[in-house]
Amino acid sequence: MTSLLRGAGLWRLVILLPLPYIVFVARRGGAAPLLEGGGAPGLDPRIGTALGVMALLAALASVALMWTGDGRLRVAGYLGYALLLVLAFGVGIVAALANAVGGPHGEGPGPLLTTLALGCGAFVSIVALVPLAAAVVADWKGQR
Repeated sequence: MTSLLRGAGLWRLVILLPLPYIVFVARRGGAAPLLEGGGAPGLDPRIGTALGVMALLAALASVALMWTGDGRLRVAGYLGYALLLVLAFGVGIVAALANAVGGPHGEGPGPLLTTLALGCGAFVSIVALVPLAAAVVADWKGQR
């Protein structure tokens, strides 16, 4: 095993840091707003749980594909995880802004700690694209 492949393995482990944030945003952001006023009327809270489980399974499947021996499957894993990171960033930023400003029905702003947690998690999820790109480059250079 070359040092480049070991480097790709290290990068693949680093990009797992925003995995809990991906699940949190899918669970909370997908089913209901994160405002103090609670969820949107008529939404079943089980929808958020199902979305969280689906996000976790999709992330774990993408990570598992990153460790396979076939290069085409690794590319699919990198792409799938990158899409999840970008989606978590988008939903997290929208939820953070909605929490900071207030809801569409005149609710007041939510707790500052929630806004900061959502913003920091969105930042970590978008910054995780850098080690993902490094893993792709290390993996690509290791195959030649």
